[in-house]
Amino acid sequence: MPTEYKEIVKKNKTGKAEVRVLKDKVKVIYADEDNFIREFPIEDVEGVAYSAKDVFVSLNKDETIVRSIRPYAGTFVVRLQKFFAMPDEPPATFEEIARKVEFTDKEGKKKSFMAPARTIFTALLEVVAPGEPYDGAIYPYRVPYAVDRDMATGNFMIAGSPRNCQLMKDFLEKFGYDFNEDSLPHSSNVLPQLEAVLLEREKSMFGIVQKGYINTIERIPLGFEVPKKKGKPGRKPKAKPYVIDVVPNVD
Repeated sequence: MPTEYKEIVKKNKTGKAEVRVLKDKVKVIYADEDNFIREFPIEDVEGVAYSAKDVFVSLNKDETIVRSIRPYAGTFVVRLQKFFAMPDEPPATFEEIARKVEFTDKEGKKKSFMAPARTIFTALLEVVAPGEPYDGAIYPYRVPYAVDRDMATGNFMIAGSPRNCQLMKDFLEKFGYDFNEDSLPHSSNVLPQLEAVLLEREKSMFGIVQKGYINTIERIPLGFEVPKKKGKPGRKPKAKPYVIDVVPNVD
């Protein structure tokens, strides 16, 4: 008989839940068929903890730490906090494997398509409005990394499939990069340079949240008053470092 080989990847528990903040602990009640209920010491909750129904809660793989509590749906003003990076390392890209994407169309019919493999980076977007308790919530937003060297200038340029190029260019422009005025030298990793430019511009956008992830980013109309940012650009979270979720949020 041949020897079987099977890799098992354990995903962290995520989904819609009710959160109850008690005196010295946090109770999480997931809204699924398993009736999943857990209690955590308050010090094992990363980021902002508050009592609410219908929020998105993410746990670590061992189900011992609450990684994130954030709104499950709605429209919020968001700013770039930073690009995701491992501790003491610069922002990095990740290889996203080809995957089957399932969705429901406007008529309620279930459909699917195969999304090809791609290189991505993750922007951490922080809620700055409409106010407490949502301020400070962090959403991971995945963006294609479609970068090459402009042989004429030696600068970085966006190059790749039309879809990936459009998504990366749109993200950078919305958060402050000016393709008519800005230029950066090409390198094996241009993310640290791009991050510095965007943090300096401090642009705010509307983040449209669905099922715990930002589905789309839209420009804020003229006349809308955006709250002033507190602290320095790119400040680190007060609690433990945030980790990216495994569910993609950019098609």
